[in-house]
Amino acid sequence: MASVNLDALAGRIELANGDDIRIGADILTRAALAEEFAAASGQYFDNDTGQFAAPHPDALDSR
Repeated sequence: MASVNLDALAGRIELANGDDIRIGADILTRAALAEEFAAASGQYFDNDTGQFAAPHPDALDSR
């Protein structure tokens, strides 16, 4: 089985708007492994604040 250094790989990838892709990679890793996400099914995670929060009202509008 081959191993990949994800930190080194992510360090070379920059999003078109200049953001570092490691931010999203960290959130996905935490979502898969951390206790803080264990009971998070159906909840909204605000990646701008780094915590669970109420979604924007427009996201709740079914129209």
